[in-house]
Amino acid sequence: MYVAIISTIVETNNPEKEIQPALDLIGSVLERFVTVSDLYVPVVDNKDGLWISNSMDPTSHFEN
Repeated sequence: MYVAIISTIVETNNPEKEIQPALDLIGSVLERFVTVSDLYVPVVDNKDGLWISNSMDPTSHFEN
């Protein structure tokens, strides 16, 4: 058995369709979990010396 992780930034209202080419590559799947998380970016400038970072990028922790 293998564990496969497919990660992307969602650009449509149908995230599973967006990853379908990757799902086709891995073939038969025993169990699949789909999670969509919001991506946050700061809306204020660094006027007061406070730095607010963006959300994490779409890479999985296994890639880093």
